[in-house]
Amino acid sequence: MRTKDIAIRPMLSEETTHILRAMLKASDYGVLFTDLNHNSIACNRKFGELFSLDIVKTVSSEPEDVRRQIYPRLESPAKWIEQLDVIYADPLGEFSDELTLLGEPAIYLRRFTGPVLNDADEVVGRIWTFLDISGEKRQQRMQQALFEVSTFNDPEPAKVCRFAVEKLASFYGDAIAALSLWRDKYVDFRVVINQPLGSESITGIPIGDAH
Repeated sequence: MRTKDIAIRPMLSEETTHILRAMLKASDYGVLFTDLNHNSIACNRKFGELFSLDIVKTVSSEPEDVRRQIYPRLESPAKWIEQLDVIYADPLGEFSDELTLLGEPAIYLRRFTGPVLNDADEVVGRIWTFLDISGEKRQQRMQQALFEVSTFNDPEPAKVCRFAVEKLASFYGDAIAALSLWRDKYVDFRVVINQPLGSESITGIPIGDAH
């Protein structure tokens, strides 16, 4: 982050600190500042929430101690470490990608990192930002599923129905999904995906038991 990229009115250092605190608190991004030795210098509450970290302990812990707390949340800790090596090999480099944090549900993050420079354009640290894009990812998956269902073509209606229900079940994490028809006072199951073991013989239920 070069000094020409921002504008700050000259002021006392303590006032600058107040502004930094306010910006970190107001940001929708999880933000972390690290020094040249990779120590955590400052981070906001959002960063702690995303990675399930105590932010007070984070800024007083050794870099590897912080990383060890993050590793269990990552799909591939080895890949994370490899990326860190590449990033730190280029002090002036900027890098962005997407991460998946394990959990129920999983959290999808857009990560960015770049150098922090002083007034002499010397590297003094690095900023890391993490934006939760889980909602965006969910919408993309929904749009893709709707597109696949709307463009699926088969002369047999039963296959079309089954494909649509399979997509619905997959979208909700391999949930149980069913397509049913009401017949008088009975709900007839036409398609059931991920039907629980032992319930295969159940082909429908009375309407009174359907809610």
